[in-house]
Amino acid sequence: MLGNLEWRTRHRISIAWVRSF
Repeated sequence: MLGNLEWRTRHRISIAWVRSF
């Protein structure tokens, strides 16, 4: 479960980073 949470968090950060550009 913890791994899944980390993946979702990383995914959200990745989207935010891409949208920032």
